[in-house]
Amino acid sequence: MARPPFRTGTVLAALGQEIHEKVCAACWQAWLESSVKLVNELRLDLLDPRGQFVWTEHLRAFVGLGATQDPWTRFVDRRVRVETLDRVIAEGTVVRMDDTHVWLADFAGATLPQGFEPAARGANGEPTSGAIARDRVVCMDPAGE
Repeated sequence: MARPPFRTGTVLAALGQEIHEKVCAACWQAWLESSVKLVNELRLDLLDPRGQFVWTEHLRAFVGLGATQDPWTRFVDRRVRVETLDRVIAEGTVVRMDDTHVWLADFAGATLPQGFEPAARGANGEPTSGAIARDRVVCMDPAGE
């Protein structure tokens, strides 16, 4: 490829550079064609962090860069039960994650865990979404198990 597929200064710049260095132009073109089908079949909203995450994971696997090795990525877009260091147990739907935080929507819990940063509140003032620091999470399991 003549240049990386993602602009410098964007969230995907590092991935774009890796693709530029390791993926041939024909393989990238094949991914672009395949990704249209992926977006349509899974009805991915690429403006939503969940859709972006799914698209990026499929991209990495398709071009042979390997999917993220983070074991918690399997919980994206799933309802989970989170236990924190202070033994607070809460439930929410994982919408995205990075090296430092896990973002939950549809949050439900008796008390806010230490390290939870509310992003939105419901009509009653209770938090409905937010992020929790990963270093505060002891375990994460699918809700209802």
